Amino acid sequence: MNALRKHLFIVLSTLLVFIAGSLFVEPQQAHADTDYQNETLVGDLGLPQEVVGVMIKNSLDANGNTPSVSATSVTVGNISQWQTVSLANRKQNADGTYTSSTNATVAAWFAGLKTSSDNQVETKDMILYQDMSENQSNNYTGPKMLADGIPANYGHAAYSAADLPIFNKMMALLMCATDAKTIDLTGIVSQVSDPAIRIKMLAMFRTDDMKSLTELDLGYNNFGPAVGTSGWGYYSFYSNTLHSSTVETWDLSYEGLTSLDSQLLMNIGNQTRNVNLASNSLITIDWNNGNWLAGPGDDGNIDLSGNNQINSTDRNTLDVLLKVSGNGSTTVLPDTVANDMVTAAIAANVGKSLSAVVLNNVAAQLDTDSLVALVNYATGQGQYEGFKEILASDDFDVSKLSASALQGLSDTEYTALKNSLSTKNQAAVETKKNDSTGGSTGSTANLATSGAWQFVYQLGTDASAIKGLGALNLSGTLPNGQSLMLSMAPWTSGNTQINPTINFALRNTSVSVIANGSVQTVQENRSGQDMPLNLAISNPTLSLSADQVTNLTSQQDFNGVLVWTIQNVPVMPR
Repeated sequence: MNALRKHLFIVLSTLLVFIAGSLFVEPQQAHADTDYQNETLVGDLGLPQEVVGVMIKNSLDANGNTPSVSATSVTVGNISQWQTVSLANRKQNADGTYTSSTNATVAAWFAGLKTSSDNQVETKDMILYQDMSENQSNNYTGPKMLADGIPANYGHAAYSAADLPIFNKMMALLMCATDAKTIDLTGIVSQVSDPAIRIKMLAMFRTDDMKSLTELDLGYNNFGPAVGTSGWGYYSFYSNTLHSSTVETWDLSYEGLTSLDSQLLMNIGNQTRNVNLASNSLITIDWNNGNWLAGPGDDGNIDLSGNNQINSTDRNTLDVLLKVSGNGSTTVLPDTVANDMVTAAIAANVGKSLSAVVLNNVAAQLDTDSLVALVNYATGQGQYEGFKEILASDDFDVSKLSASALQGLSDTEYTALKNSLSTKNQAAVETKKNDSTGGSTGSTANLATSGAWQFVYQLGTDASAIKGLGALNLSGTLPNGQSLMLSMAPWTSGNTQINPTINFALRNTSVSVIANGSVQTVQENRSGQDMPLNLAISNPTLSLSADQVTNLTSQQDFNGVLVWTIQNVPVMPR
């Protein structure tokens, strides 16, 4: 077997969470409804102690610390003073940012609430009415609902504060967090089976009432399938939940969106600085989003990573990609989309819209073919002669270009590129091309990944095919004569170790990887030419043997690591 040619180790976190059985909420005792600030979440509001415990563990008090209060004693007044209120798992990263994931206990509780198929939902556990979301009568603020209940309106009965359905108490509580800068609702409705109910539940949170709020995390709620099919739910969601004059950061990742229409982001406000749309399934983007996403600017970030199927040949989509990549914000695109955007822009003859700012945003991702297309566009073989000025500007940062992409150019192509650059950049591109750490002459293996899978398992249920949420996105190049390998180490949580098996489809081929460290081949390239890797891997299943399940306890969190390796294809015996 040939020696290892090149290793690329890509770490992808997956999450497996184990929870106890369904939570049951006992009827609460009647009490005076005037002093709601002193009401306890468990004893008075009747919220499940386990859910309140999750909130305490993952929230931050007014001083930025984990609240030092018990689940049975925490009050509405306590929550109103916290700076972060979270119903999701939150892990602080080395740079001070946080990574959120669905909390299984919380998701199971929301999924266990009684719903109905009616357009306006009224059950013992929840009221989902359009007038409540829109609140034109001002009866549905968080403090007012916990203090006074709700009057009869548009068909639903009047409810005292004590008799308010438990879901609405939770939403009212969240809207009482008036000092909160961050509210994290990651994955709270992810296990609710009906997408229309998911989006209506989210629509009960009125963001613009929260005047201190600067970050709203809604990732992993998979509301995408309800867009256009949920009656009033979608309208109320983008009109009220995605409406703010203060929120600067929105997390809308892993929502199952296939299209970004003209409405979803229309109310996020020009104060917005960060929009996370990663790992959806976007194909087209409506032209108006160029305006809705114009706010981020130099200090902002628009994350479209993991959306490998974005169609840059759709002119509206192309215009938005060029606009957000050229407004000074950091726009994160999959490699394949970055290259498609450039070549589509040239084909559409967009002229100065393909600016130096746009090029700098994607320069590190551009492959050899894209560089050739840029040179042709600048040297008159394209349609826009004015592009010469852009390519010849010192503003074009050639130091961001990939050495391997430059090394892939023929001598003639490289000379044409170099001659198109400014004097300053001619020296810089020569230095970059000779960068031995950036690639080697000829075909170079490269691999980029994004996304994650998340598995939720409930103790006592079948563990042979646990369905995963989210997608792993794989992009890059597998050169001829090389193979893509995969391994997975055992997963741990404290002193507990498990060896799950994950099954998924890769290019219509079934792949099964066991967490025992063994390496297996998932793709060989013997085609005689480079093989592009632009894959979104979704719908995985995870299985656990019966003996592993018996060792599990409730509320365990397991993190797993997939290791992708590129190496030479073994020489076949003659």
